[in-house]
Amino acid sequence: MTTSRTAFKTGVLAAGVAVLLAACGTHASTTATSSNLHRGGTLTVALSPSTNIDWYLPIVDAGADSVDNFWLLDQIYKPLIYLNNSYQIVRNSSIASKIVYNKTGTVYHVYLNRKWRWSTGQPVTARDVLFTWHVVQAASAANAPAPWPFVGGGTGDIPSGIQSVVENNAHEVTFTLKQPANQQWFIYNGLIQLTPMPAKQLDKYGSNWPREIRYLGSIATNPKTAALASDGPYELKSASPNQSWVLVPNPHYAGHRSLVNRLVFAYESSSIAEFSALKTGNVNLGYLDPTQLGAAGQLTQQGDKVFAGHALAVFWTALNMYPNTTEAALFDHLYLRQALEMGIDQTALIRAIDHGYAIPQYGPVPSTPKTAFYDVKAEPPIAYNISAAKKLLTRHGWHERHGLMTNSGGQALTKNAP
Repeated sequence: MTTSRTAFKTGVLAAGVAVLLAACGTHASTTATSSNLHRGGTLTVALSPSTNIDWYLPIVDAGADSVDNFWLLDQIYKPLIYLNNSYQIVRNSSIASKIVYNKTGTVYHVYLNRKWRWSTGQPVTARDVLFTWHVVQAASAANAPAPWPFVGGGTGDIPSGIQSVVENNAHEVTFTLKQPANQQWFIYNGLIQLTPMPAKQLDKYGSNWPREIRYLGSIATNPKTAALASDGPYELKSASPNQSWVLVPNPHYAGHRSLVNRLVFAYESSSIAEFSALKTGNVNLGYLDPTQLGAAGQLTQQGDKVFAGHALAVFWTALNMYPNTTEAALFDHLYLRQALEMGIDQTALIRAIDHGYAIPQYGPVPSTPKTAFYDVKAEPPIAYNISAAKKLLTRHGWHERHGLMTNSGGQALTKNAP
């Protein structure tokens, strides 16, 4: 199996791959078969070239926030909230079976599915969620010891926007916010960051959270940490940097059981090495560098399937929009933003650079994968049309001067403009 890693190398792609690898049955539209992959066999997945998996806790620091780390972590730990490839919450694959909130969006009762158990046989409980919350809270502090802070700190009101987190009973936790928030926003951006960790195995220093996160930071890079307890579809059997990471099915997993007996994440020294491994069949699932898309035919001719791994993400050219810059105010005008979009031939770029695997995008929410968040009326397609762009600018007082569109104040649209 092969997919293109064009501009979509993100953690969300890791979640999509996790669905495939864990065989959770939530979404299988991107599944492809390989002649040397069969039920009960071994599934080998290539990592990003020259990349090692080097973090073994689901709560990570900035340095560990990589696609490859989460490929592994998503197999070992179940998240509080699990999303499928359409970014819908799958309750049956989430630790949280139900979330009930008030009308103002300040109180959230999170109910845990009682079916989930750690590989030790113990149930996943509110204690694990509360332990994880305290770790996130302490690891997000400005004075958190290295290797922290927690990479998600500041997103989705986590943790500074939370007034309290209370363990009501073994399978219910209540989050109370300091101020009202859109409920879906908080669930998708805040609660989603919490992946319960096994408190019985990891809680070494009780309420001394500064000491606890220092301890967790010291063991997070040790593969033995991931082997302490797993509530995901797999357990980590072995880890050999610059070689491979081998996982086997977790016998206590309460979800859909794995179709394979071994899942292997394979180290690849380069994009060329990864392409070769795909071609020889030593790797079942891998990725193509954009420079290799033109050679994809060598793989499809032997029966491999090449597809784009689209993510719920946006990639952009960063503009200097600080208020004290003289050009920032220009972008307050809708017509100017529309004219600039008319000057970008997305179709030609996709054809020449991405060999047709990418899609046009006109706003922060992509049209593919299809999700409930995309609204074509809010992000209407804008066709490439230089002539129309110049006419639009002209109607608003711009004129061409020395080959550049310039406004009445003498500001020109140049490559040096923010």
